[in-house]
Amino acid sequence: MIKGGFGATFWLAARLFLHPKSPAAVYKNPVPFILHVYARLANLWISARGGDQVCLICGRRGAFGYVAAISDQTLIRNSLCFGCGSNSRTRTLLFYLKSRLPNGQLKILDIGPLKSTRLFFRDLDCTYETLDRYGEATYHDDVTDMSSIPDETYDIIFCVQVLQHISDDLGAMSEIRRILKPDGVAYVVVHQFPSSDKTRRSPQASYLGYGFEWLYGEDFRVRLESAGFFADMISTDKFISEQDLKRHGLMAQVLYASRPKATAKS
Repeated sequence: MIKGGFGATFWLAARLFLHPKSPAAVYKNPVPFILHVYARLANLWISARGGDQVCLICGRRGAFGYVAAISDQTLIRNSLCFGCGSNSRTRTLLFYLKSRLPNGQLKILDIGPLKSTRLFFRDLDCTYETLDRYGEATYHDDVTDMSSIPDETYDIIFCVQVLQHISDDLGAMSEIRRILKPDGVAYVVVHQFPSSDKTRRSPQASYLGYGFEWLYGEDFRVRLESAGFFADMISTDKFISEQDLKRHGLMAQVLYASRPKATAKS
């Protein structure tokens, strides 16, 4: 997340859609730019017409808008909250956590924090810290080398839509394992391709965090476990009703609650 107002946002967009190293450079591939423009225009109409959906993070009432997923060139409908900017993947994990966080003072690290996750954790009785190379954060380390953070520091680590953009994703997982307390939990969400059994490298390198380094398949759990975790797969159909799915703009997906192998109970 990069700090700044309209000027910084405009400059970031210009680099994303014009820089020759960007997989979204409009003269090489116009699809991401077209999707982005379409989402912006559609969201103007959606935000004005209202609705009966409720964001579980900021409490805004109305309809959720489109998110243009530049990395895999898709439009995700019923996703963007116009109040806090949360997306459906993030809200789904926070919906799961809301009633399941353990009692007592917790130390939490949010890797790649969003405005929405900052809002969610701000109201909890916890020590909330963040890690982001580019934006406002407690730590500015690379996720593959978080040397500023001692071993076994955090009760909970929150990592959403980050690992698929990291070239050395196994190194990042190992570092998350290192700074997690023996009885801690790392909640991980990635973009998976359910039609694929095997994880493979993306043919397009990531640029400024956009574009995938990895196309994760069904073996993502195996990758987590090779980094020293026992990973519980949590299917959203176990805790989300059809009514909640629509009302809060959630997404059917798989979450991973990853515990250090030495103390994990299978």
